[in-house]
Amino acid sequence: MQQAKELLLRTNLPIKQISSMAFYPDEKRFMKTFKENLNLTPSEFRRAYTKKFMDSSNFDPEVPITKDTPNYKQRFESPKTERNPKNE
Repeated sequence: MQQAKELLLRTNLPIKQISSMAFYPDEKRFMKTFKENLNLTPSEFRRAYTKKFMDSSNFDPEVPITKDTPNYKQRFESPKTERNPKNE
């Protein structure tokens, strides 16, 4: 799992490739195991812990960022576009 976390943070490799490099039989198994262990999907982990945090002395990938974390929505959720029924 440590190797997978480092690959997620240090590369832009697709998650499918990382799962294979970390010796998981398939991407689904990797994603399920990752979520069970870290309480984040691999994509959420990658977004939460960017390279700038890797260089920080405060960086700790063992501390998960959850939806209760301050500013979670602003930092990690995609903005939703409003639907305009007039344009449909």
